[in-house]
Amino acid sequence: MFVLAIVGSFILHALFFLVLILFGSHKTKVGVPSLEKAYEEGEALPNRVEHGKKVSPLFLPVSFLAVACLLYLILSLI
Repeated sequence: MFVLAIVGSFILHALFFLVLILFGSHKTKVGVPSLEKAYEEGEALPNRVEHGKKVSPLFLPVSFLAVACLLYLILSLI
């Protein structure tokens, strides 16, 4: 049952990162910055392209284990 919880956690994390990648690529293709506005503001364009937030490197393993434990608890109740 724990193996099933780990597989479920892997699938949920894969879907989460797939959505992030698709959202980021869509935002990159559609969100073209205005060159005239950036020139007037004097801001460098690479500073305006960043999406998302910086998180701790421990976020992925901790969230993976937390979701696996949660799925294990849910599967134990069924």
